[in-house]
Amino acid sequence: MGLYITCTNKISSRKVDHIFFFNKNKELIDSVNKKEVVINSNNDSSKLDSFKSIVEYASSKNINTYEILVENGNPLEDIVVFLTNYILDKELSIGLITMDQELINGHIDFLEENGVALLNPFICYSPSYISEPDFYVTKLANKVENKGAFRAIAKPAHIVLEESFHDKFMKLLIESGEDNATIYKRAGVSRQVFSKIISNKDMIPTKLTIISLCIGLELTYPEAMELLESAGYSLSKSIMFDSIIIKFLKAETYDYFLINSELDEYGCPLLGWHPRED
Repeated sequence: MGLYITCTNKISSRKVDHIFFFNKNKELIDSVNKKEVVINSNNDSSKLDSFKSIVEYASSKNINTYEILVENGNPLEDIVVFLTNYILDKELSIGLITMDQELINGHIDFLEENGVALLNPFICYSPSYISEPDFYVTKLANKVENKGAFRAIAKPAHIVLEESFHDKFMKLLIESGEDNATIYKRAGVSRQVFSKIISNKDMIPTKLTIISLCIGLELTYPEAMELLESAGYSLSKSIMFDSIIIKFLKAETYDYFLINSELDEYGCPLLGWHPRED
């Protein structure tokens, strides 16, 4: 649950049941034939009120999981601020989808500051969207005449999930013995983002944010790798940014400014949250 944004060229393959478009996207709407598409035809998508009307409509229909198409020209920052405030303390999952990667690239810092999950377009579905693990196997087994050979496969397997990112992070936070302010300041993460990570059990921060938190918590290399893995990330020695982080973690050096200085020297993204330059 929470707010995320992703770029995708395959709108028709989205797994949510409701995708909200504006009437001007008729050509795109016609290509999406597997979804229950809700069209907002009366409003101007350049205005925040148009997106508020989508949220109001979804609420009136008890729709808790949906996506909204956003484009250049839409008031993205106003939309994000409105949605992040709206979903607080609500069991909602709202996705912003775009076919324009530059729209995301131009707002990376702002999205990071407001705790919006930036999803990889090739791994773009929240676990809450995925059917039960045996769904497709069971469907396949039912189509096979010799069901006896597939009965063991079709039977639901007992799956034990490992500790979630949120649970692991909270455990490390408590074990650190430090107050929250000390950790998020040491990590260079804004108080707002830190608060959302703590309060939203389903939120998966970006890899950059998690690494910043690893520095703030002064984790050992194995601890940092476990925390990243719990969120679906990893560190690779074939990537310059990752290699620099690995070096500092293994040396147990947690000087935020020293690390960012070396990252900057090699043209890598910097840790923490950094205001956009207007």
